[in-house]
Amino acid sequence: MARFDKANARLEEVKQEVVERPAKGMQVERFLHELEKVGIIDELDDDLFMGLVDVIEVWHDKKVVRFKDGSEVEV
Repeated sequence: MARFDKANARLEEVKQEVVERPAKGMQVERFLHELEKVGIIDELDDDLFMGLVDVIEVWHDKKVVRFKDGSEVEV
């Protein structure tokens, strides 16, 4: 029974990922379209920063920047 519950929970996670993936793809496409309109970026302004960055986490041993497309960078 425990194996079934675990497999069922994983199935629900995968179903959710399948639903979210097209939406993320559309976000990336919109972002790339906006970048094409802007051209080369030589200065990062507030609007661009807020459009790119979702969350910045600061821990005692690391910092993580999470972008709106779901990617992240650890510094």
